Amino acid sequence: MFQPRAKLEFVRRYCAPPRFSVCIDIDASEEGRTGRPREKEPTQKRQLEMHDDALAVRLELAQMNVATKYRPWRTREAFVDLSDSGHWRGPDIIACDSVKKLCVLVEVEADSSGQPEQKLYKAVGQIVRAISEAEDKWQKAFVIAVCGNAMGDHLRRLTALKKLGVTAVALGGTKAEDNLIFGSLAF
Repeated sequence: MFQPRAKLEFVRRYCAPPRFSVCIDIDASEEGRTGRPREKEPTQKRQLEMHDDALAVRLELAQMNVATKYRPWRTREAFVDLSDSGHWRGPDIIACDSVKKLCVLVEVEADSSGQPEQKLYKAVGQIVRAISEAEDKWQKAFVIAVCGNAMGDHLRRLTALKKLGVTAVALGGTKAEDNLIFGSLAF
């Protein structure tokens, strides 16, 4: 599962509109739109698959009324500003329930060509920063969601995250196959 698809699946399973107002960050590298032209057939194929899947994900997100541009979403919804001067600094997913005054902040790591443990540690750093910068106006839930056994195995070892109140989940092919590593997904 590529990164945009993993983000979509997390939202669909745990914090879907209309209860939540959601904004997802999808960057160009997650859509296969960065880097040099691929020279070998397998990497060309992977890039095309990433691109096609990202387009399909963007269509589904639009149908669900999920924003992919932080600044207009923040302005429209009048939520707490989680960025400096309107530039995205937040996590991969911000899902806000205005009735419960709850903001779910999620870092997602999925299939990529990078080293799984390096990507996971980057996500950990980003969620720790989000915890450090979170305002107290709303309740916050912090989540790291990963795909694949390799990242799930690494995430299981990072038990210190429990002390920070982070929830850890390994996404499966369906919600029934998801593996809650620690914490709670009962928002």
